[in-house]
Amino acid sequence: MGEEALYFGYSFMAREYIAGIFGGASGVLVGHPFDTVKVRLQTQGLVGVELRYRGMIHCFWDILKTESVAGIYKGVFAPTLGVLLQNGIAFGVQRNVMSILQPEGSPVKIRNSFLGGAAAGFFQSFVLTPVELIKLRMQMQGIGQWEVFLEFEGHHSSPGAHKHYNNTWDCYVKVYRAERLKGIYKGFGLTVFRDIIGFAFYFGLFDYSCQYWATKKKISVDELSFFNLIMIGGLSGMLSWIPNYPMDVVKTRIQADGVEGINKYSGVIDCCKK
Repeated sequence: MGEEALYFGYSFMAREYIAGIFGGASGVLVGHPFDTVKVRLQTQGLVGVELRYRGMIHCFWDILKTESVAGIYKGVFAPTLGVLLQNGIAFGVQRNVMSILQPEGSPVKIRNSFLGGAAAGFFQSFVLTPVELIKLRMQMQGIGQWEVFLEFEGHHSSPGAHKHYNNTWDCYVKVYRAERLKGIYKGFGLTVFRDIIGFAFYFGLFDYSCQYWATKKKISVDELSFFNLIMIGGLSGMLSWIPNYPMDVVKTRIQADGVEGINKYSGVIDCCKK
């Protein structure tokens, strides 16, 4: 019995890890352009960052027009690499915490889904904080300068552009050399707080919606179609951003502050006030 339980645990973790990797990679490829727009809008107005965009659509088209498709995908390599751990940890931790909180095969308790999601958000923040910081630094540089996909070669177009980093690895090395681990993990506390809330709501809403929809259709959760799960997952993801988006704005501002050598905020409270 013990060996079977141990085998099931490792098998369960492996499935969740692999699913998290594929889901995360797809999310990065589809969502990164929107993330670049979000970062540009959240950081404009900081010291050294001009007020350039009138809104989301204007920002998107301005980046495409002045920086090419490569501009909209700036910093994509950091989250693509990070997803190997980030989403694997999130999905794996959540489901394994669930298996600890309630017996295998028993109906899912939404309270446990929230707790499992909170644990997932906490642990994956250790990976996500440096990934998001490097991604953000890459997204902020060379605004308005035409780009080409040459990160791996360590070059970029527009030699006159004001840039600090040649590629993602160069960014990581320079940030670490200049600011050490404190710089790499800048905004860690805010990331933890944001993701504990966000992942708790995401997994809680997802499991609740699955139960609700299955009950309404008079089927088991396992019988829900792939389309149902996609719709439920998408809606849960959208709703989970509502309570933690203000914290994401503050986190982005804190991580971006001082990039040009001048700090605008003395701390989190000062950032919230301003």
